Amino acid sequence: MPNSAYQPGNGTHSDEKPTPTRGLLAQALEELQSSVEELRVADEEMRVQNEGLIHSRLRLEAERQRYQDLFEFAPDGYLVTDTDGVILEANRAVSKMLNISPRFLKKRSLGTLVAPADWNPFQTRLHALASGASPAADLTLRLRRRPSGFFPAAVTVAFYRSLMEEAPTLRWLVRDITERVQAEEARAELTRVQAARAEAEEVQRRTSEILERITDIYLALDSEWHIVSLNASALRLVQSAGFDPAAMIGQTLWDADFSEMGQAFAEETMRAVAAGQTVAFEVFSQKMCRWLEIRAFPQQGGIALYAADITERKEAEAALRAGYIRERRIAETLQEILLHTPPAEGSKPLAVEAFYEAASAEAAVGGDFSDVFTYDSGVIALVVGDISGKGLGAASLIAEIKYGLRTILRQCPWPETAMIRLNEFVCEAQRQGDFGGDYQVVLSLAAYDPMTERLQYVTAGGEPLLLLRADGTTETVGANGLLLGVAPDAAYTAAEAPLAAGDTLLLATDGLTEARQGGEFFGFEKLQAEAAAALPSRSLRDAGHALIASVRDWAGGAFSDDVCVLLARRS
Repeated sequence: MPNSAYQPGNGTHSDEKPTPTRGLLAQALEELQSSVEELRVADEEMRVQNEGLIHSRLRLEAERQRYQDLFEFAPDGYLVTDTDGVILEANRAVSKMLNISPRFLKKRSLGTLVAPADWNPFQTRLHALASGASPAADLTLRLRRRPSGFFPAAVTVAFYRSLMEEAPTLRWLVRDITERVQAEEARAELTRVQAARAEAEEVQRRTSEILERITDIYLALDSEWHIVSLNASALRLVQSAGFDPAAMIGQTLWDADFSEMGQAFAEETMRAVAAGQTVAFEVFSQKMCRWLEIRAFPQQGGIALYAADITERKEAEAALRAGYIRERRIAETLQEILLHTPPAEGSKPLAVEAFYEAASAEAAVGGDFSDVFTYDSGVIALVVGDISGKGLGAASLIAEIKYGLRTILRQCPWPETAMIRLNEFVCEAQRQGDFGGDYQVVLSLAAYDPMTERLQYVTAGGEPLLLLRADGTTETVGANGLLLGVAPDAAYTAAEAPLAAGDTLLLATDGLTEARQGGEFFGFEKLQAEAAAALPSRSLRDAGHALIASVRDWAGGAFSDDVCVLLARRS
């Protein structure tokens, strides 16, 4: 039957095949199930990774906190700055060192905390680190500690660049080394003290050896005048005079019978102690029958006395003095020649004229004098002087000074040093009474050196040197100094000036400037004006006579004091 194979309600025919749709669906379901499984596995892996990341983050945070605590609570000071030295981080230790809160340290330049004396070295190291020229450095700085003051710090700084940071930084390790520095200073001071003590002991040892070897007599006294020690020379002397050296130790100077040397000995020794200065004097001991030259030196805790036996010298001086007194009785006419004759020595390249006028006829042998001579291979000395007093005593002193100065200058060609030595000579001669009295001595010395064409001028109480230049101008050369014979330790200083061709110098005693008209003195200013008017158009001789005559006429025809003038003109 044609329709026998078909049966309604069955949905298929007996020979029906599966459709393609059913296969695709099954495949899709399988793929979906596989994807779901993969997603589940991935989710599990993601969960495990997230747990690991969370654990790592917590571990890193703990590690960061640990390092932050190490930084914050470290016993040493730590700073982080940029390459310009601006502070980015500071720990508590450095904050405590500087006495500044960490929040006030941030953004502050480290250079403002460095002592001014260390600022340049600090900046040099900072620039070297910032430029990469030096990766690290060690230095010692003095840092400011508020509110005031500085402390020494040992600083180590290193350049650091992190991969996670855009800009490099500098890491600073700071240690307060105050105690170390103080300990080093204490050790250095102890070393110095020990060295000073050793040196003092060595000096004392050497001094003791020297005192035992010297021929001078030496006594050491304490502050109560008790004799502490004597050297060998002193022991020999006191034994020869009948003293018991052993019994003298511990006695006062006066108990030991040294007072027999007179009141001068006691007064001079006490004066040395009172003034705190060395005093030298001479005494005669009746017991020892000797002359002693004693020098008293104040020292810590007492006084030292050095004595030299000068008996032979005193006897020789007495003999020389007696012979000198006999020989100085020369004729007055010879004295006048000695005092007032113009110098005869050649003085080229200077033309020289000397002028003298006594204040009165009976005082023809007065105290003013002049001298010209050469020394030291051509240096020309020009001298004017004024001795208080008249007659033989003044004349003999003039002779001593004139020829003493010549001798001194030939041995010591420096004018100021020569004046010092001449003063010492005059002081000693007056102390010894060689001139039969105390004289006031004024002396001026000009020394012209043709090689240098310069003039040196030194004076002991004299008038300034007057220079009349070839161009008509005048100039004074001043120099100050005490009169000769006043103080043995007086100092003298020379002034200098050039002397050109045609220039004229004028040296004069005070007879011109102290010429009187009633109660008025002629004075140095008038002398300067008169000299400027008289000298340029005349010869030296005519100019000198004209100048003296002009002053004499102003004073009413007579001088109140002797006048001595020395003119010299460079050819």
